[in-house]
Amino acid sequence: MNYLTALLYLFTASFLQAQSIGARSAGLAHASSTFGDTFSVIHNPGSLGTIETGDLATGYSNHYNVEGWNSVFVAFNTSISGGFLGTAISRFGDELMNLTTVHVGFGHKLGLAALGGAVVYNQLFIEGFGIRKFFQLDIGGIADLSTTFSLSAGIINITQSRLSNKTDEFYPTLFYLGFRYSPTTYLNVVGQIDKSLDFNATYKSGIEYQINSLILRVGVSTNPAMVTAGLGLVLKKLNLDYAFANNSELGSSQSFGINYSFVK
Repeated sequence: MNYLTALLYLFTASFLQAQSIGARSAGLAHASSTFGDTFSVIHNPGSLGTIETGDLATGYSNHYNVEGWNSVFVAFNTSISGGFLGTAISRFGDELMNLTTVHVGFGHKLGLAALGGAVVYNQLFIEGFGIRKFFQLDIGGIADLSTTFSLSAGIINITQSRLSNKTDEFYPTLFYLGFRYSPTTYLNVVGQIDKSLDFNATYKSGIEYQINSLILRVGVSTNPAMVTAGLGLVLKKLNLDYAFANNSELGSSQSFGINYSFVK
């Protein structure tokens, strides 16, 4: 393994731990593939088909208390003919090493299931090695097996895109399988398994409970072990979210987010 590949593996290993965008997701240990929300285009484009109102969201995360290892992001979705369109732009890293991504996806509901896909443009920069630009395709789906139980599945980078046509360096491909149990409209119990071709499987679970305008979230995950907690505040069309995560190997992270709903 050459130096660039080793550096890339370190970078993408950390990025895969943080690739689920948004404070809501972070508070639930990133077990978020069953939610139809503003960041569905990233977490599971199939769940775009379950969204009922348009949203606009933005946020910020610092990963593992490392200076420069920050994420900033903005996302938007809206109804179009036949389903929902989702877009998101995110940037992870600093001036020495960073990854910028642009997601554009579509989801369509088919009875009790919804399917979708997203085209993703990636620009990876590592000082001393220049810029790598490449596209990838993500696919996903979700099925409501009952009024209280849903399953999700998908693949991030199903195209196994290369960082360069001149090398054998591939961007990670990630498979995920998730569930959501919602016995009431105020309670969500979620779980998810992520498996990358290059890394061991990660198991995630979380609980989200709403008390009037306050939302409480907790989560845990493995490989490496991580404990998360989060708060949400619902203010009519506006949602404010915060999350804290402690990774047993890499340290703590914090996420902040604000979401505006276009519901009438």
